[in-house]
Amino acid sequence: MYMRLKRMATGRMILFFFVVFILFNLVVMRGIANQITHYSGGVGPIDLEITGYTPEEAFAMIEAYGKEGRAFYIWTELVADTAYPIVYGGFLMLLTLALTPRIYTEGSFWQKLYLIPIAGVLMDLSENVGIVLMLNSYPEQPVLIARAACAFTLLKWGILGVSLVIAFVLGVTWFVRRNKLKSYN
Repeated sequence: MYMRLKRMATGRMILFFFVVFILFNLVVMRGIANQITHYSGGVGPIDLEITGYTPEEAFAMIEAYGKEGRAFYIWTELVADTAYPIVYGGFLMLLTLALTPRIYTEGSFWQKLYLIPIAGVLMDLSENVGIVLMLNSYPEQPVLIARAACAFTLLKWGILGVSLVIAFVLGVTWFVRRNKLKSYN
Protein backbone atom coordinates (compact mmCIF):
# COMPACT_ATOMS: atom_id res chain seq x y z
CA MET A 1 0.00 0.00 0.00
CA TYR A 2 2.84 2.39 0.85
CA MET A 3 4.37 2.07 -2.62
CA ARG A 4 1.01 2.64 -4.34
CA LEU A 5 0.35 5.75 -2.26
CA LYS A 6 3.92 6.97 -2.79
CA ARG A 7 3.45 6.72 -6.58
CA MET A 8 0.34 8.89 -6.23
CA ALA A 9 2.33 11.59 -4.39
CA THR A 10 3.05 13.64 -7.50
CA GLY A 11 3.02 17.40 -7.77
CA ARG A 12 -0.18 17.25 -9.82
CA MET A 13 -2.03 15.10 -7.30
CA ILE A 14 -0.89 17.23 -4.37
CA LEU A 15 -1.97 20.38 -6.23
CA PHE A 16 -5.31 18.77 -7.14
CA PHE A 17 -6.05 17.87 -3.51
CA PHE A 18 -4.86 21.30 -2.34
CA VAL A 19 -7.16 23.14 -4.78
CA VAL A 20 -10.13 20.93 -3.87
CA PHE A 21 -9.32 21.48 -0.17
CA ILE A 22 -9.31 25.28 -0.61
CA LEU A 23 -12.53 25.23 -2.65
CA PHE A 24 -14.18 22.93 -0.09
CA ASN A 25 -13.25 25.36 2.69
CA LEU A 26 -14.26 28.53 0.86
CA VAL A 27 -17.49 27.27 -0.66
CA VAL A 28 -18.88 24.04 0.77
CA MET A 29 -17.86 24.00 4.43
CA ARG A 30 -18.33 27.74 4.92
CA GLY A 31 -21.79 27.53 3.38
CA ILE A 32 -22.71 24.58 5.56
CA ALA A 33 -21.50 26.28 8.74
CA ASN A 34 -23.46 29.43 7.82
CA GLN A 35 -26.61 27.40 7.14
CA ILE A 36 -26.36 25.49 10.44
CA THR A 37 -25.75 28.78 12.28
CA HIS A 38 -28.81 30.23 10.52
CA TYR A 39 -31.05 27.31 11.54
CA SER A 40 -29.91 27.56 15.16
CA GLY A 41 -30.02 31.31 15.56
CA GLY A 42 -26.28 31.58 16.08
CA VAL A 43 -25.05 28.17 17.24
CA GLY A 44 -22.38 26.71 14.98
CA PRO A 45 -21.64 23.08 14.07
CA ILE A 46 -20.61 20.73 16.85
CA ASP A 47 -17.58 19.46 14.94
CA LEU A 48 -16.03 22.93 14.84
CA GLU A 49 -15.74 23.01 18.63
CA ILE A 50 -11.94 22.78 18.67
CA THR A 51 -11.69 22.67 22.48
CA GLY A 52 -14.41 20.04 22.78
CA TYR A 53 -17.78 20.09 24.47
CA THR A 54 -19.65 18.41 27.27
CA PRO A 55 -22.62 16.15 26.51
CA GLU A 56 -24.88 18.88 27.90
CA GLU A 57 -23.38 21.47 25.54
CA ALA A 58 -23.76 19.11 22.57
CA PHE A 59 -27.40 18.40 23.39
CA ALA A 60 -28.15 22.12 23.82
CA MET A 61 -26.61 22.77 20.40
CA ILE A 62 -28.63 19.94 18.86
CA GLU A 63 -31.82 21.32 20.34
CA ALA A 64 -30.99 24.81 19.03
CA TYR A 65 -30.66 23.51 15.45
CA GLY A 66 -34.37 22.74 15.31
CA LYS A 67 -35.93 19.97 13.22
CA GLU A 68 -34.85 21.38 9.85
CA GLY A 69 -31.36 22.19 11.10
CA ARG A 70 -30.90 18.67 12.48
CA ALA A 71 -32.04 17.12 9.18
CA PHE A 72 -29.67 19.40 7.25
CA TYR A 73 -26.79 18.64 9.63
CA ILE A 74 -27.33 14.87 9.26
CA TRP A 75 -27.25 15.20 5.48
CA THR A 76 -24.12 17.36 5.74
CA GLU A 77 -22.30 14.86 7.94
CA LEU A 78 -23.18 11.93 5.68
CA VAL A 79 -22.28 13.63 2.39
CA ALA A 80 -20.04 16.71 2.52
CA ASP A 81 -18.31 15.97 5.81
CA THR A 82 -17.54 12.45 4.65
CA ALA A 83 -15.78 13.75 1.54
CA TYR A 84 -14.02 16.63 3.31
CA PRO A 85 -11.74 14.54 5.58
CA ILE A 86 -10.73 12.47 2.57
CA VAL A 87 -9.80 15.68 0.74
CA TYR A 88 -7.74 17.30 3.50
CA GLY A 89 -6.34 13.95 4.60
CA GLY A 90 -5.39 13.12 1.02
CA PHE A 91 -3.62 16.44 0.63
CA LEU A 92 -1.64 16.11 3.87
CA MET A 93 -0.85 12.43 3.30
CA LEU A 94 0.37 12.96 -0.27
CA LEU A 95 2.40 16.01 0.71
CA THR A 96 4.04 14.05 3.54
CA LEU A 97 4.67 11.11 1.22
CA ALA A 98 6.28 13.39 -1.34
CA LEU A 99 8.55 15.19 1.13
CA THR A 100 9.79 12.42 3.43
CA PRO A 101 11.89 10.58 0.78
CA ARG A 102 13.60 13.88 -0.04
CA ILE A 103 14.72 14.23 3.58
CA TYR A 104 14.98 10.73 5.08
CA THR A 105 16.46 7.51 3.74
CA GLU A 106 14.21 4.79 2.36
CA GLY A 107 12.94 2.48 5.10
CA SER A 108 13.42 5.11 7.80
CA PHE A 109 10.87 5.29 10.60
CA TRP A 110 10.10 8.84 9.45
CA GLN A 111 8.75 7.49 6.16
CA LYS A 112 5.67 6.43 8.14
CA LEU A 113 4.67 10.01 8.99
CA TYR A 114 2.06 9.80 6.20
CA LEU A 115 -0.03 7.62 8.54
CA ILE A 116 -0.72 10.54 10.87
CA PRO A 117 -3.11 12.37 8.49
CA ILE A 118 -4.84 9.03 7.86
CA ALA A 119 -5.41 8.70 11.61
CA GLY A 120 -6.91 12.21 11.56
CA VAL A 121 -9.32 11.20 8.79
CA LEU A 122 -10.42 8.17 10.80
CA MET A 123 -11.02 10.34 13.87
CA ASP A 124 -13.04 12.83 11.79
CA LEU A 125 -15.19 10.09 10.26
CA SER A 126 -15.73 8.55 13.71
CA GLU A 127 -16.71 11.98 15.04
CA ASN A 128 -19.22 12.30 12.19
CA VAL A 129 -20.82 8.97 13.11
CA GLY A 130 -21.19 10.14 16.71
CA ILE A 131 -22.72 13.45 15.67
CA VAL A 132 -25.18 11.76 13.31
CA LEU A 133 -26.20 9.34 16.07
CA MET A 134 -26.79 12.23 18.48
CA LEU A 135 -28.72 14.24 15.89
CA ASN A 136 -30.79 11.22 14.91
CA SER A 137 -31.51 10.32 18.55
CA TYR A 138 -33.01 13.69 19.42
CA PRO A 139 -34.81 14.26 21.83
CA GLU A 140 -32.98 11.39 23.52
CA GLN A 141 -29.57 12.29 24.91
CA PRO A 142 -27.09 9.43 24.53
CA VAL A 143 -24.37 10.61 26.91
CA LEU A 144 -21.84 7.89 26.01
CA ILE A 145 -22.12 8.71 22.32
CA ALA A 146 -21.68 12.41 23.10
CA ARG A 147 -18.54 11.68 25.13
CA ALA A 148 -17.15 9.47 22.37
CA ALA A 149 -17.95 12.10 19.72
CA CYS A 150 -16.19 14.76 21.82
CA ALA A 151 -13.15 12.51 22.21
CA PHE A 152 -13.05 12.01 18.44
CA THR A 153 -13.43 15.77 17.93
CA LEU A 154 -10.46 16.50 20.19
CA LEU A 155 -8.37 13.75 18.59
CA LYS A 156 -9.26 14.99 15.11
CA TRP A 157 -8.19 18.55 15.84
CA GLY A 158 -5.04 17.42 17.66
CA ILE A 159 -3.99 15.08 14.87
CA LEU A 160 -4.84 17.67 12.22
CA GLY A 161 -2.64 20.19 14.05
CA VAL A 162 0.22 17.69 14.28
CA SER A 163 -0.20 16.83 10.58
CA LEU A 164 0.00 20.50 9.61
CA VAL A 165 3.12 21.02 11.74
CA ILE A 166 4.73 17.93 10.21
CA ALA A 167 3.94 19.12 6.68
CA PHE A 168 5.30 22.58 7.47
CA VAL A 169 8.51 21.26 9.07
CA LEU A 170 9.06 18.80 6.21
CA GLY A 171 8.50 21.56 3.66
CA VAL A 172 10.90 23.97 5.37
CA THR A 173 13.53 21.23 5.86
CA TRP A 174 13.31 20.19 2.21
CA PHE A 175 13.49 23.81 1.04
CA VAL A 176 16.54 24.59 3.21
CA ARG A 177 18.37 21.43 2.16
CA ARG A 178 17.57 22.01 -1.49
CA ASN A 179 18.87 25.57 -1.36
CA LYS A 180 22.02 24.52 0.50
CA LEU A 181 22.78 22.01 -2.25
CA LYS A 182 22.23 24.67 -4.92
CA SER A 183 24.57 27.06 -3.16
CA TYR A 184 27.33 24.42 -3.12
CA ASN A 185 27.06 23.80 -6.86
